[in-house]
Amino acid sequence: MSRYQRPGACLDGSGQIAGNTQISSTVTRPFLKRTWDGTWIFPSSMPPTLDGNWATARAINDRGQMVSEAKDFSNNSRAFIWIPYLQNITDLNSYLSASQQLSWTLLVAYGINDQGRIVGWAAKKSNNVFQYYIPFLLYPN
Repeated sequence: MSRYQRPGACLDGSGQIAGNTQISSTVTRPFLKRTWDGTWIFPSSMPPTLDGNWATARAINDRGQMVSEAKDFSNNSRAFIWIPYLQNITDLNSYLSASQQLSWTLLVAYGINDQGRIVGWAAKKSNNVFQYYIPFLLYPN
């Protein structure tokens, strides 16, 4: 392990470990480690809405789908899903309609089951100011 790697945060049924690693002195990204072959997987890129300096992994299901939060360049939290075998990171807010995005921001995802249902924390906003926070359940499929 390099001096920047961090311990895993979660484990799926096949032995894949998900967590975060500091890849430079200012940038933290999620990782996936396959325990059976020692392979480390890191996201090849982050979508523009998530391309701040910090992202982590909080939960992984047995399909290898990982969820958590990332910071944008303004240091605002946004929930995401990462499917490492597709190198696909998606801002969960993209699953909301345009009108829903005006009123809500999905901040962090804390769990994902094997059917892909995601739970997390969202903020109700008015004029881009957060008013209150509430849990969410998302079916992105």
